[in-house]
Amino acid sequence: MTERAFLPETPEQLTATWLSTLFDSKIDSVEQRMLGAGVGFMGDVVRLELNSEGDDVPRYLIAKLPKLENRVVGELLGVYEREIMFFREFGEDLPVRAPRLYFSEFDRDRGSENQKPIIRALDRLPGFMNGLLAWAAMRAAGAKERRYLLLIEYYDAMQPGDQLAGIDAAACGGVLQEVAA
Repeated sequence: MTERAFLPETPEQLTATWLSTLFDSKIDSVEQRMLGAGVGFMGDVVRLELNSEGDDVPRYLIAKLPKLENRVVGELLGVYEREIMFFREFGEDLPVRAPRLYFSEFDRDRGSENQKPIIRALDRLPGFMNGLLAWAAMRAAGAKERRYLLLIEYYDAMQPGDQLAGIDAAACGGVLQEVAA
């Protein structure tokens, strides 16, 4: 991605025009449905229905974007970047079915390139510095203007879990069988 090229930061910016450019195919319209409103970990999860004649354009997509109110904590924890990198690095090589990655982009920074040395250095700091370090990290994360967008395959038969209610033993067994593969 070129330096500061347009990257949608809100669901409203995921327009038919932008998606047409992304897929290099005319998309007539996009309908959006928020999924898991109020229960997204750190971001908005939006199902996009694309109305297009293009053969290479999926009918449905999932868009994942940071939530404005959670952005500082998400940035500090690196959750947006890590999810994108998971799909880029491992998505196609997993022994279990994972959603297909259609598009992912984020603004890299020096922390992106140096995560392991940074974590090693933080692990060596004395415990009394944790509060000061957390305060400084929150201020630094809040000052960043990094952007993140993930577009992945929509699984019609799959439903998001409820992180508060949990799942029953049978469903948990099914998950563990997939993960064990």
